[in-house]
Amino acid sequence: MPKPLIIANNKEIKHGQDKYNRRYEKKNDQMIEKVV
Repeated sequence: MPKPLIIANNKEIKHGQDKYNRRYEKKNDQMIEKVV
């Protein structure tokens, strides 16, 4: 089941990109995770 949008730090983003096919948007100097 897809997760809602979450705020992720750089470490979480790198892990997410390594493990899943995900996209991120930069908004207000924070990375918003969007599960594809």
